[in-house]
Amino acid sequence: MATTEQAYINHDILAWARKTINYDIDIAAKRIKVDVEKLLSWERGEDLPSISQLRRISTIYKRPVSIFFLSEVPAEDIVFTDYRKIHGENIYDNSPQLNIQIRQARYKRAMAIDLSELLSINIPEIGFKLSQHIGNFDEVAKEIRTFLNANIRDQIKVTDQYESLKYWKKIIEDTGILVFHTSIHYPVDINEMRGISLNFRPFPIILLNSKDAPYGRIFTLLHELTHILLQDSGLCDLDEHNNNSVEVFCNKIAASILVPKDKFFEYAGPENETKAWTEAEIDNLSKTFSVSKEVIVRRLLTFNKTTKEFYKEKRAEYLNKYLKPSGHPPVHRMAISTNGYKFTSMVMDAYSQHIISQSDIASYLGVKTKHIPKIEHELYKAHEV
Repeated sequence: MATTEQAYINHDILAWARKTINYDIDIAAKRIKVDVEKLLSWERGEDLPSISQLRRISTIYKRPVSIFFLSEVPAEDIVFTDYRKIHGENIYDNSPQLNIQIRQARYKRAMAIDLSELLSINIPEIGFKLSQHIGNFDEVAKEIRTFLNANIRDQIKVTDQYESLKYWKKIIEDTGILVFHTSIHYPVDINEMRGISLNFRPFPIILLNSKDAPYGRIFTLLHELTHILLQDSGLCDLDEHNNNSVEVFCNKIAASILVPKDKFFEYAGPENETKAWTEAEIDNLSKTFSVSKEVIVRRLLTFNKTTKEFYKEKRAEYLNKYLKPSGHPPVHRMAISTNGYKFTSMVMDAYSQHIISQSDIASYLGVKTKHIPKIEHELYKAHEV
């Protein structure tokens, strides 16, 4: 009778891998298909899993098999601040789905660095540094727009909310920041996370929640960009009642970037001119700047063009309607959205130069090989525009 080959792993890493994905012991054991005591015996070093069991563990915990054979638990190379706090207390721990999404984003960044070297690409340095101690939000927002090469005419010209999201992602990625969306395979509740910024150098990461509405993602994108320019890493839910000074600052900067003061006055009239705003007027301003109605009423309040009561009333109304349209885009478009234009382009360039294979593309982008021609066509179409 053949004996089962055991995997001589580091039991401390096995326990670490489970805890960092945030699986309770009973849930992990159920998914690995062993009883709790068996899994605990592996984590204590009293017993060893088989090679086939280790492969299953690797799949469940989203860690490479090789990591379990290291002599020491790997050190996390970046720590981010959890801004989802009320009075300094954590609201909840990360779900396994969120931890997987963060790990996948970090993996893609590592691949982007490798591909940059293989393709001899010079990674842009982000020279813009932001301080929280500023007096004029609108002047700083103007400087950031210059840094991004954000053209107000181009912004206003884009009328579709998805195209507007693509516009902002593209100009931000051109600065050397990787922008990803959460994958539909491991959905993250919108109440748990709207955005994450990971202040790596090179290639900082912004991760957006794909379950959010396009206009919501645009605001989150600029909010997380502000974290990066502050050289800060954060996990954010953008709750209006979060009084953390950094979160308040990022919200103000994001709104000022999206709706420049001088252009806003051109369309909405001068400062301190309070009036009763109709829904049609708010909707018109929202479409003009390609932002949510919530951002518009926030700017109206900032410039004393409406009352705090009106703002609160409209915000509550918009939150109830603030849902992403149902359904998903075609697989090839979703792949570019999830992986970002920059990373996807690098993968396809590496393929065209015979550096990687079709199966590598499928692995890097998380798609089947049959979708590769459409991804390639979509990228070239976007480049032509």
